[in-house]
Amino acid sequence: MKKIKSLLAAGLFVISSAAFAQPANDDCSAATVLTLGTECIPDDLTGVGSTTELPSASHDPSCGAFQGGDVWFKFTVPSSGTFRIDISGSGMRWVLLDGVCGSFTEIRCTDGAKNFDLQGLIGQDLYIQVFRFNSSSSNPFTICVWEIETPENDNCADATDLTVGEECSPQDFSCELSTGEDAANSFDPSCGAYRGGDVWFKFQAPPSGNFRVEISGGGIYWTLLDGACGAFTQLFCDNRNENFEDPALANSELYIQVYRFNSEQGNPFTICITEIESPTNDNCQNPQSLTVGTE
Repeated sequence: MKKIKSLLAAGLFVISSAAFAQPANDDCSAATVLTLGTECIPDDLTGVGSTTELPSASHDPSCGAFQGGDVWFKFTVPSSGTFRIDISGSGMRWVLLDGVCGSFTEIRCTDGAKNFDLQGLIGQDLYIQVFRFNSSSSNPFTICVWEIETPENDNCADATDLTVGEECSPQDFSCELSTGEDAANSFDPSCGAYRGGDVWFKFQAPPSGNFRVEISGGGIYWTLLDGACGAFTQLFCDNRNENFEDPALANSELYIQVYRFNSEQGNPFTICITEIESPTNDNCQNPQSLTVGTE
């Protein structure tokens, strides 16, 4: 009986050891090399069994209450400088790092997916450190890194020109693959829990100063701005369509910043701008006279 118990114990030990074996990319020096394609092809992976990196090569992420138990990846920034990292898994967080093991500069610490435009790092190797929120043990996850084509109006300086029409003819756009504006030209809207990933438009207000902006899309917010890139005054911020009647805006060049609520990744949306004619009794000073009848 003792012999059987010993054999059973040994068998369980082997199974347990195999189930929780250290991943091949448990250490930074053995980071798995990822090849960038032109679309997301997720790899199913796990950090289960991972251990804490040696202090000499470790990095302490700025997010996710890091407790250790990480796995490592690396890839080369494509010639366009634009790429998307998409990592999903229960409680999983990740860090994008520039440098070498033990001497890193953190570029981003987050979860989910994130788009990047890193023109200054083209051809360089970057590292990704993946771990579980506030835990030294990991979970299964998927990862893909792929080169993306960002929208033409990804930056304020490249805002798409819109024509103010007589009627709404919605145009289709998307901010799904947009990246955050550079710090010099960025604007932080007052609504929509802005996290970046915006696209930009500009238009000339009609001579009347009366126009309507209609923008529709899942979770989409927008901001109307007066001024120039890097020096804006916010006129409006919300997720609803809105009429504007202000002679002071006549013939002004205005900007519209479009993004998704509390997300760095956007959605498809439609937009149109039309000139509107205000009712003659639009203001208190111009009430419409009514005749009192008998029925």
